[in-house]
Amino acid sequence: MHFRVPPHEVLRWPSNSLQLITTYASKVPFPEERIEIALAELHATLYNVNKAKTSTAMKASKLLPIFDAWEKQTEAGGEDESRYSPVDLSIMKNLR
Repeated sequence: MHFRVPPHEVLRWPSNSLQLITTYASKVPFPEERIEIALAELHATLYNVNKAKTSTAMKASKLLPIFDAWEKQTEAGGEDESRYSPVDLSIMKNLR
């Protein structure tokens, strides 16, 4: 997130302003994220138009691994295993 404001000034903002920005950021992606999402959608569309008939369609989410970086990994044995501890996952979930 980039406010184009020095961090020492952001620290002086009232807490309700920061809470409002946090709530907004959790619902609406910032311009940098929107650009990445749009480019991924464009790339996936172009790939799917030009792919071979026998290959599977690409999803834009495959090109955006950062948005699913904290999801659980499923092993071949079927057990859910994460490279992060449950405490780390809860902290990272609150960071979103």
